[in-house]
Amino acid sequence: LRDALRTVRIIVGKGLHSEGKAVLRDVVEEKLVSLKREGMILSFKWEKTNKLKSGAIIVYLISDNTRGEI
Repeated sequence: LRDALRTVRIIVGKGLHSEGKAVLRDVVEEKLVSLKREGMILSFKWEKTNKLKSGAIIVYLISDNTRGEI
């Protein structure tokens, strides 16, 4: 399974029902930036390219094949 899993979709929602502004999107994005900097993930992107229009993030995981690309 470890070698087969390359991407993960994290659904954070758009924050439409939050009081004030959306919070989860920012928290998850900050954590992913940190994980990328530490070499724990390969990269990530917002599913619909734009953070404000997207409710999900696609995370590209490091596999044995991509480990040397970091």
